[in-house]
Amino acid sequence: MIAINDPLFSYSQDWPVINYLIPIYSESGANQTLVGREGSSAYRDHRRLKTVLAHLAGVFSLDPRQLRKNCAQLVQRKNKVPLAFHPRLILIPVHTRKPVTKDDGATGYVVLSKIASIVPIEVKERNNNALFRSRFLFNDGSSLDVQQHISSLFKIHGEALKISQAVAQLYAESSAGTVGIVGADGTISIGSAPADPADPPAHPLAAETDPCAGRAEFYRQLNPTILILQQVLNLLKHQLPALPPG
Repeated sequence: MIAINDPLFSYSQDWPVINYLIPIYSESGANQTLVGREGSSAYRDHRRLKTVLAHLAGVFSLDPRQLRKNCAQLVQRKNKVPLAFHPRLILIPVHTRKPVTKDDGATGYVVLSKIASIVPIEVKERNNNALFRSRFLFNDGSSLDVQQHISSLFKIHGEALKISQAVAQLYAESSAGTVGIVGADGTISIGSAPADPADPPAHPLAAETDPCAGRAEFYRQLNPTILILQQVLNLLKHQLPALPPG
């Protein structure tokens, strides 16, 4: 895997091209981070993955500990929790390496929106006898092998979609003067509200003058999944920055 040191790479500007972030060892054995980039060579960050994630959280003005706690509550998982930095930057935790020591860490992250498919494989790495069981195929044609069974990846992929839908709805509701449409895959599109009041709004809550008016009754009529999403909106609304216009 080719990795380069790119002095022009910036997380604040280039986060939309990230495919994955995984822990790696340097030639001297130091813990570093490999950043897979869409349509480009991977970027080698000389910091540990934990430090990189904290830096990435700062890009979106998020507290990493509170973000992890909120996402964990939504999917009822204590370890290996999907992390939602932005509707287009939902990170799925995956087992990517066999660490030399426990403190080194084995978990990397794959960006949900960049996944084209996940396929089962069986590839043994010669130098440390690690067995890779699944392969992520990304939209740009690149790939990443991980050490998890595909069944466990499908489960955590579903949990990441659940978080993605909640975050997308939060952004839709917090964008003043806009209507958010949450797709089945958790993506979001933003458009202007209907000019004619008689036209039905694209978002169920877009027609409310008071953001809280009628909301309780509205959610009581929906299924339990939406109730769970509403709970996570309350947890995340103070953590996520407003979606910039355009």
